[in-house]
Amino acid sequence: LLPAAPPSASPAADALPPPPPASLTAEQRAAFVADGFVVVPGAVDAPLVDDALRAINSTIGAGPSAWTHNADGEDIVDGGARGHAAVMALLYRSKAHGLAESLLGVGKLTAPRAAQLALRWPAPPERAARGGARPDEQWHIDGMKKPHMTPFQLLLGVALSETLADDMGNLGVWPKSHVPIHAAVARARAKREGDGACADADADADAPEVVAGGAADSWLGERPVLGAGTCRQAHVRPGDVLLVHQKTAHRVSPNYSPHVRYMAYFRLSNVEHAAGRDALGPLWRGYDGLREAEDLRVCSE
Repeated sequence: LLPAAPPSASPAADALPPPPPASLTAEQRAAFVADGFVVVPGAVDAPLVDDALRAINSTIGAGPSAWTHNADGEDIVDGGARGHAAVMALLYRSKAHGLAESLLGVGKLTAPRAAQLALRWPAPPERAARGGARPDEQWHIDGMKKPHMTPFQLLLGVALSETLADDMGNLGVWPKSHVPIHAAVARARAKREGDGACADADADADAPEVVAGGAADSWLGERPVLGAGTCRQAHVRPGDVLLVHQKTAHRVSPNYSPHVRYMAYFRLSNVEHAAGRDALGPLWRGYDGLREAEDLRVCSE
């Protein structure tokens, strides 16, 4: 896991002009409620994407200083790139910010100080030639190794490269999985109530995109089976934004393309969210924007 960035106001955000106004359409909000995720095309302008790529690639070009390790031993880009102004502008100077506010509430977003820069390297030619899919049940939710299993509420991804076909390092998601997974988390947390294990205030919002094995025990036997063939790989272009409920199952797909897959992720919450200190609550706790738009009137909380 990466070190948690404090969810207070970001100096980088404070120094930037306000983002352009934006909001999800009624159809996009309905899709998010039903499926637990939605893709919004072209929400981040090309110049912002290009500058973010310049910041990332120039950092990588600096050599070993660009890299660090997360808790799972994976190499990740840092070297100052995660909090670079050009990277943070993907959230704070684009429509992405307003799209997130239309879910969690205007003026109610936490302000991350760094992004997760998720680069997915191509497989070598001999591996790409073999192809092959990942196991159907190889999925995770961010933070599932934590006792409370709810370190944040909304995953926002900005595509910085194309994944217009499957197996290009796409984000794979399980539509409608947020409902059974929320119920499973509630059951697992209920099993822990006796020993106080959920009183973990560590709100690490920078969980890696892929959680390595060994998390099965965190579910205490309650991990749901989502079924064969239910993963959907998101097809996106640079500047597209993915909004994913924290309880929606996801994973990174294999990259059999010849290109590096680039994504920037921001983990957001309603400012009233207190990971590890609150009861789990209903599936849509903190989604004040949906509530204000009355999109939750058909949802059972």
